[in-house]
Amino acid sequence: MKTKQANLRVLRDFYNYAGPKLVTFGYNVSANLDPTVFLNLPVAPADLKTLTDVLSAKLAATITGGSVETAAKDKAFDAVTDALNGNANIVENKVGTDMEMLLATGYLPVSTNRSSSPLDDTSIVTLLNNGTTQVTGFTFLVQSMS
Repeated sequence: MKTKQANLRVLRDFYNYAGPKLVTFGYNVSANLDPTVFLNLPVAPADLKTLTDVLSAKLAATITGGSVETAAKDKAFDAVTDALNGNANIVENKVGTDMEMLLATGYLPVSTNRSSSPLDDTSIVTLLNNGTTQVTGFTFLVQSMS
């Protein structure tokens, strides 16, 4: 018996991107998202490109600017991420299980890998007793060996 493959989901980690990386991602999605394939997009690809242009300009202004420029950059960042998120909903609904179609939009898929992997080895690097002769409490410093 064949089981139905789950629909693909869009990775929405763009909220955590640094500004320049979000600009690159926004331009990529706006260039690759086809409004004739993905109908009813909340934000048209041309409008997404315009929002990304605004973010790029606001990022440049923060180099020499102050708190007003930073607030404007944050507002532009939120506008781009909200547009990307809204369009991602339509992309998810349309692509179903077609990975090629999803990747062609510029969005990235959520990993479906649920396998476990071993944890990194740890070791005790130092053991401190604050110079006393009584054993009352220890401070451990644990370091990963990878």
